[in-house]
Amino acid sequence: MTALAPMTSRERRTRWWCIGTLVLVLPAAVLLHSYEGALEWRKTLELEPVIAPRGGKASYAGAEWRLSGVYKLAVPGKPAATVLAEIEATITDPAVFAAGGPCEVTLTDSEGRRWKPLFLAPRALREARPQVSDMPSCNVAFSNAPKAGDRIAVAETFTIPAELDSLDIVIAVMGERPAYLRLE
Repeated sequence: MTALAPMTSRERRTRWWCIGTLVLVLPAAVLLHSYEGALEWRKTLELEPVIAPRGGKASYAGAEWRLSGVYKLAVPGKPAATVLAEIEATITDPAVFAAGGPCEVTLTDSEGRRWKPLFLAPRALREARPQVSDMPSCNVAFSNAPKAGDRIAVAETFTIPAELDSLDIVIAVMGERPAYLRLE
């Protein structure tokens, strides 16, 4: 069996210096590498609300937004209801509006629960409000190139529990985050 040579004080000092440097450099490298990713992640959050009171307007993403109406279609005895939200936007700055990117609309309640819009409005809703069939969703509205002063009507439908009454519409545009619009 071969014996290991005893370690000199210089080798010991070098080993501890390397371990100490590793303890400092490794976390610094992780922080530097993840900093840009953390900034991008923060941009996806909705942190700064722009609130439009009930019946009022709010300026957001190059447009004046207003909630035109919220209609609830509930069938007695069913646990779910369909909600139609009609939103109107008057373009104030076409360049900012066009640069906003994808638009995400959600319905929220007082407890913080969220509902995403349906892809297609239910047939009963299309029969009750036929003009809704021609209204674009928020993403389709952002794909057009409007001029200043143009009015865009947007309609989104949601399925929610039938017992809910107090609801807010939240609009988040990717280019405007972390700010978002809350239509009460």
